[in-house]
Amino acid sequence: MMSLAANLSLYAHTPLPNALAMPVSFVRKFFDSKPFGDWQKSREAEQKIQVTIVNRIDKLMRA
Repeated sequence: MMSLAANLSLYAHTPLPNALAMPVSFVRKFFDSKPFGDWQKSREAEQKIQVTIVNRIDKLMRA
């Protein structure tokens, strides 16, 4: 329960006391929702771009 509430607090900007008061089924529905999945995919794509940029800079610095 605490883990789900902490994740909800981090990912949905919900105050922790409010997240702890929410039913577990509601929190699970949030994390299983398509919008949250889309958000995750977007974050992963951003991270891949950042890694690509860092790798290119690293190669330039080595050259």
